[in-house]
Amino acid sequence: MGYSFVEVLITIAVSCALIVISFGFFRSFYGLFGEFEKDLLLTKMYTFKEYNLLKKQEGRFILYDRSIEYGTIYETEKLKLDWLKIDKNVCEEFLESGAGVLKLNGNGFPSGSGSFILKNGNNDWKITFTPVVGKINVYRSN
Repeated sequence: MGYSFVEVLITIAVSCALIVISFGFFRSFYGLFGEFEKDLLLTKMYTFKEYNLLKKQEGRFILYDRSIEYGTIYETEKLKLDWLKIDKNVCEEFLESGAGVLKLNGNGFPSGSGSFILKNGNNDWKITFTPVVGKINVYRSN
């Protein structure tokens, strides 16, 4: 009892079709996880900005390639980005490592304007800081 050549070809064709379909399926998960991570990042940024506004203290965001540190001079928290990458940050100050710094003044508002782009595959989001009112804007750029 053996298999015919046609049965083997049909089995290979069906297997290839399932593999091709699964690549599109996993790519959609990649985009979905990027959305979740962007929302988490923005929630942390809004919360930190509002906390500094209430406490009337200075703070800063340090933008690395795959992570963001935020906090005061004495205490910082780090958020590692697994699905997103920071690209093209336009900040008022840069560290020696090339990381951009966005500062919050003693009133909890950004001391200067700044922006950065979050990338995830084909999705891009531009995050901007408005100095006087302290608004954080999100624009989808693709």
